[in-house]
Amino acid sequence: MNRYFLFCIFFAFKVDGFAQIVNEPIKIREPIPIDKKKENKEGRYINAKGCEIWTTHSDKNLKAEWKGECKNGVAEGVGNLIMRINGREVRNYLGSMVNGKYHGKGKLVFSDDPFKKVYDGEWKFGHREGKGIETWNEKGRRFEGNFSNGMRNGYGIDNLSNNEKYEGNFLNNERSGKGIFYFSNGDIYKGDWQKNKQHGNGEYIAG
Repeated sequence: MNRYFLFCIFFAFKVDGFAQIVNEPIKIREPIPIDKKKENKEGRYINAKGCEIWTTHSDKNLKAEWKGECKNGVAEGVGNLIMRINGREVRNYLGSMVNGKYHGKGKLVFSDDPFKKVYDGEWKFGHREGKGIETWNEKGRRFEGNFSNGMRNGYGIDNLSNNEKYEGNFLNNERSGKGIFYFSNGDIYKGDWQKNKQHGNGEYIAG
């Protein structure tokens, strides 16, 4: 059996197979409703008075109210989201949403936090992503810097409530890499950090 004959058999098989595929009716998959999507370890969809929103809050008594646009049954665009547990407000978000998740620019108030933590900045599909500012009602407490996957990553300035300050690199919410720490007594440390501790080369300057 020569190569030309084998090629003809192969070509005929391919053409016939293609014709069968073309003649088969196209099956269109029905969209899965948002509220029937499987929950995962990151969060779940809940109904916010007729419009689905995504939340990482695990309390089954959580109730939500979305004041904004709703597209295909899911929160979309700019609006205000208020979440409550047994009537007590726990979250208050004002900003942009995509597919029921915080996305774009927005301000989230952690209403149930004893220090009333607030994040004001950029989001990406439910996670803090980009530039943002965290504040608390503790005197002087403030962080401004870069976020990735919901955590401090990259350069940031962390002002602490005891008049101390860190300027430098972060990795997964921890001081890591190059950074400068200003102590309340006037001392300064410039150098390397790892997991929130001075690590490696550095210079300590007495105030």
